Amino acid sequence: MNLSPEARIAIALGTIALGLGLYVAVLEPRSVSSDVENSRKGRLFSEVSPHEVKKIDIDVDGVAMQLDRTSSGWSSKETIDPACVDKLVNIIDKEVPVRLVEASELGRIRARYKLSFASRSHVLSVGRETDVPMGGAYVTLDDRAMVVSRALALVLLQSPLTLLDTTIWKLAPSALVSLSVGSGSSTRRFVLRDGGLIASDGARVSRKAVDNLFSLLLSLRVERFLAPNVIRETPLFAVLETKSGAREIAIGGACEPGGPDRVARVPGGRYACVAGALASALESLLQARADLALFSTHRDEVERVTLRSRGRVFEAARKESGFHLIAPEDRLLSIDESEALEHWLDQALAISTAKEPLIAPTPKSEIELIVKSVDGFEERALLGERWAYRAIDGRELEVSKEALTTLATSELPSDPRWLVPRETEATLSRVVIKCSAIEYEWTKKGEQWSLDSPRGLPGFGSRWHDALALLRAAKRGVISSVPDGRTVCQVQLGDKKLSMYRQEGRAIVVQDGNAFMMQPAVLDAVERDFVDPECLLGDRTQEVQDAHISGREVKLPMSDLLALVASVRVQRIGPQPPFEKPLASWGSQVTVDARKSFGRMLLRCSNQPVTFSVDETVLTRALGLGADVQTDR
Repeated sequence: MNLSPEARIAIALGTIALGLGLYVAVLEPRSVSSDVENSRKGRLFSEVSPHEVKKIDIDVDGVAMQLDRTSSGWSSKETIDPACVDKLVNIIDKEVPVRLVEASELGRIRARYKLSFASRSHVLSVGRETDVPMGGAYVTLDDRAMVVSRALALVLLQSPLTLLDTTIWKLAPSALVSLSVGSGSSTRRFVLRDGGLIASDGARVSRKAVDNLFSLLLSLRVERFLAPNVIRETPLFAVLETKSGAREIAIGGACEPGGPDRVARVPGGRYACVAGALASALESLLQARADLALFSTHRDEVERVTLRSRGRVFEAARKESGFHLIAPEDRLLSIDESEALEHWLDQALAISTAKEPLIAPTPKSEIELIVKSVDGFEERALLGERWAYRAIDGRELEVSKEALTTLATSELPSDPRWLVPRETEATLSRVVIKCSAIEYEWTKKGEQWSLDSPRGLPGFGSRWHDALALLRAAKRGVISSVPDGRTVCQVQLGDKKLSMYRQEGRAIVVQDGNAFMMQPAVLDAVERDFVDPECLLGDRTQEVQDAHISGREVKLPMSDLLALVASVRVQRIGPQPPFEKPLASWGSQVTVDARKSFGRMLLRCSNQPVTFSVDETVLTRALGLGADVQTDR
């Protein structure tokens, strides 16, 4: 049959394609299988991957363990850490023996591993240590003897106890019913009630003593397990009664001489090393006394707070990053209100006593505070004039009157603590400050503040802005009693009136009949002068001023005058007659009185109705005066 050239080419291409198909379908799988087999050549397990093992029996120096692979992972009679078993299998799988040797070189068998696969088992025995490589080991796998690396030898010679899960138990605080702690003949039992531990005498134990213990005991971990033949004295013990049964741990001395860890007997009868802090926490609880704090709940744990005070009810619940008011009205609290409530809670939760709380019958009280935590626990307290009653254990605490006044305020706990409420600040256009007999009035036009009274005087702008910034940022502190002393300053911010006092080194502000602590820096800033005494510098274009002092003509450097002006205070504001006997003068307008007024020298500028004063020593230093200055009698 004669075929055209095109037909011959088509037949040839078809034949090549068929050949390729047969190669892929028949020959290539054999090549892949061959590659897998070749990839295991030279390895410790050359015919099968240890990852296919079904069971591992381990015996290292008499410590035995059996591991079974299930559909969900590794299991054993004791709780193991599957990740540790997988690590062991991976290292065995990747090991390439260093060299083959005679079986007679094996020496004493230190460890034996029996790896059972689907169709057969292999026994891996570990003998004596090798010199080359250093730290390696002679091993036999069935009937083959060889030397393996130090890395594999270390893993195979580790106690099977290293495969155990170091977490002995994990318990939620709510699962705990009671806790008994003992040492020798001394034992104390505590029951869990509303998140606190109540001792057998009925008193609540300090939260500080409980928190550290719970963090260690409720999630009990060991540092390492000890061999079964290691038996130590463990006189300190703890028994946890839970809703699902009892858990016990006993603790003894140091694991290693001088080391921080302590020997412990854990469930199952095994001995292990645990953190020494656990023993310290149990010993502290064994010696713990009654809690001196009124509340054990921390502020960030508060879910709801209720205050009943003299017929009024305040209740708020935490919502997102703030609080939702439930009573006396239903609404979301503003950021400022939530912050005020947080501050109020800080003060309430900090109430404590310095004396041992005493058991007492439930008293009658007009003030009740209930704090509910996010865990659902509730703490209730009744408050008197100088006492607080803790309902959880029926104890009465002697506390300061000032601390309780914080809770008995006529304000709501959520009333903002800002001295200048935010809504007032937004519309603030007039501020009046009166300290002693001097009154200043500042008004705001647009974005600029100006000194309107006393009118026509240069305002000390920098001092004013400092004072205003401090007033805006000021927050009221702990409520105090209204002072009996003299008012230092009165401040009017829009329609808000404040009276400021100094008392025993503290700054106190009275607002709407309530007295609060305040930062002293606020009062310091308000009490300063707001009239700029720059007129006392005379002609500022001159580096040296011509002056007349006690009939003499002298030259006053501007640097001396600047030091003088920095120390002056406003004595009074208003027109005054000229000094009868001027001591000094300079420029065209500055005069100094020759007499002293209560130890201070008086200065005036002829073009301003202001009398300034300065300490005599400051003036003497600036003007070079002698001791012949007359004294005002």
